[in-house]
Amino acid sequence: MKTKTPITLEYTRSFFDIAQAEFAFLREQGFQLTEAKPPTSISFKDGFHLLYSRRPVDVVVEYYDMELIPAFRRGADTASYYSVDRYLFATASNLAGAMFPLDTLASVLRRVATDMREHYQLVLAGDDATWRKIMAQLNAPTQKRFLP
Repeated sequence: MKTKTPITLEYTRSFFDIAQAEFAFLREQGFQLTEAKPPTSISFKDGFHLLYSRRPVDVVVEYYDMELIPAFRRGADTASYYSVDRYLFATASNLAGAMFPLDTLASVLRRVATDMREHYQLVLAGDDATWRKIMAQLNAPTQKRFLP
């Protein structure tokens, strides 16, 4: 029978450290870690926040309420990692949602960071054509679906 690791503040903060380690490639690419807020309690509602900045793009990595939300910001435009994954890469990450309990979070952080490092260079660089495509998809009217 599998035993669960007890949830302690040290345990929850370890994921903050893992996130910084996984997204360290951003610093190697000239991004500055401008905000870093570790968890302050063991509540599942608590979590962490990382903000990496390099003109013209910011990368935000947040985990609160068991929900991992990596996002890109370029000026007034914001796009979640999951949206970009869906619109530009046909959901190549195979992530079906954003909810991840702590026991799976480390592997998801690694997966997302690796995917960004290997495939998101145009997004991270703030490439105009890429961002126009992303924002066109995000701002497109949604098709209403009706039951027959």
